[in-house]
Amino acid sequence: SLRPTAPVEQSVVDEASRVTLALELYRAANGRYPESLQVLVSERYIRKIPIDPFTKSAETWEVTMEEPDASDTSSEHPPGIIDVTSGSKAMTWRA
Repeated sequence: SLRPTAPVEQSVVDEASRVTLALELYRAANGRYPESLQVLVSERYIRKIPIDPFTKSAETWEVTMEEPDASDTSSEHPPGIIDVTSGSKAMTWRA
């Protein structure tokens, strides 16, 4: 089996880091994380959902959702995305 090259691994880290920054900027402006990556595009935090360099797809990013706050029963917003990682089985670490 082929191992990913260091430049491809760095590309994944770079793309995931850009999305993570956009997630944090969205949270700072809106007081919560977005429900989907597409929200970041529609609200112009990123131009498009990046292509995962390993899977060659923008649809394979694995998202980590925030834990619902059990003490906040008044919130009408579902949990948002707090992190992304490559959907590739070759990736076992987070950006």
